[in-house]
Amino acid sequence: MSFNLYLRAIFLGGLFWSNVAASATSGFGVTLSQTSYGGEAQISEQGSHYLSVTPSFVTHKRWGSADEFNQVVRFDGLAVLPMSQNVDLVAAIPEAYYQVVPKPDVFSFTIGRKKENWSELDSYWNLGLWQPLVRWDAAAPIEQGLSGLFFELGDKKTVSATLMVSGLFLPDQQAEFQQKDGRLISTNRWFRAPVSSVSLQEASGEIHYEVVIPDYIEILNQNSYAAMLSLGDLKQGLFFKGSLTDKPANQFHLGIDTERILSLREIDFNAPIHPIVVRHKLYTLESGYSWEYSRVVLSANWEGYENPEVKDSWQQTALIDSRYSGMIFSQNLTPLGIKRTTVGLSYVRKDMNSDSEDATIIKGDIEASTQRFAFDEMAGLQVDTNIIRTFNLKLNARFKYVYSIFDSGEWVSAGLQVAHGQSWSWSLSGDIFGVPDGTSPSTSFISKYRGNDRISGSLTYVF
Repeated sequence: MSFNLYLRAIFLGGLFWSNVAASATSGFGVTLSQTSYGGEAQISEQGSHYLSVTPSFVTHKRWGSADEFNQVVRFDGLAVLPMSQNVDLVAAIPEAYYQVVPKPDVFSFTIGRKKENWSELDSYWNLGLWQPLVRWDAAAPIEQGLSGLFFELGDKKTVSATLMVSGLFLPDQQAEFQQKDGRLISTNRWFRAPVSSVSLQEASGEIHYEVVIPDYIEILNQNSYAAMLSLGDLKQGLFFKGSLTDKPANQFHLGIDTERILSLREIDFNAPIHPIVVRHKLYTLESGYSWEYSRVVLSANWEGYENPEVKDSWQQTALIDSRYSGMIFSQNLTPLGIKRTTVGLSYVRKDMNSDSEDATIIKGDIEASTQRFAFDEMAGLQVDTNIIRTFNLKLNARFKYVYSIFDSGEWVSAGLQVAHGQSWSWSLSGDIFGVPDGTSPSTSFISKYRGNDRISGSLTYVF
């Protein structure tokens, strides 16, 4: 039943953070946002209009000289306050850490939740492989850091290494939902409810779901290990980077007890759903080159799972070892005489080590509601431009086009942002999803949310 503001990606990721960086200390912003959806909702509990207020606070304070011994505290948090009945009260803290730097460019120690550049492809496409995501809004997820102890060695312009160890696991934050009369429901337009009826061997009936809540201590108490080695400056010239980890997957694995469905003893079927933490190993290799006005990155990510112990009668969401490979290219158009404009091209492909097996006995929407990554191959184009830039007025525009190669799905996203001075900002954005008729909702991200065409408007004040 949550509502995540699309403007977080458009506004708070751009203007708001630039204001914070300029102050070099902290910033607090409040945003009033209205979003209207034009497509048909998946279930009756989901509405068409959402109104909310989002306070957001970022602070980054350093004690001591950046060239000598210093300490850093950073906190980044936000909340969504409901202004209409369709919106849930939710909150997230993407980063919160304390860092000690005894000797800059030699060694630093950090404790807390901290975002790292483990995989640029993962962060760019919001795959959620390395770092957990806030998925209240699947079209604009917010990346969050891993939680633990971080040790950084070396100079990031030449050779550097990062080590992370942790005994605390914080998974993805999904859309809120409720159990009502055996149904899983949510007013959040980005929540996909599983099917409520089934037909098997000339028998049919209603499915009554029950989410079996696992022990919270058991979920949180999970060990994680990660390491990263970088050669070269990531922002200038040639670089190579390798990362590896052994940690819990950020998304829950789902076991669905279908024993009573398979036995066909009753007209109505009970289907308990068991969220399970599963471990996976990740390996990332990336290389790239940065010129004065352009940059290219090539990336390959390998993911392998540890199979969980579940009952034979359970159906499970698919756990298939996969490779995620792709490219990210950006070009500043200044050499062409077009100032303050950047064009980006990107591509990502998922290759599974074996053919995908049926995740559940029930087809269609239940697959779409349980898949971790509902795509196979996607390409994207993004244009960011600063149309007007004066002391008191800024006008920014953004255009994004994503094409799903597997099912010919298309996603167009655009936004305008007007900022007056250092405090006020107005933004208008929209998303359109399209797929060919007859496309299954489980084939890709775009087909899954094709009913979520929307337009959003917001007003923000930064204190």
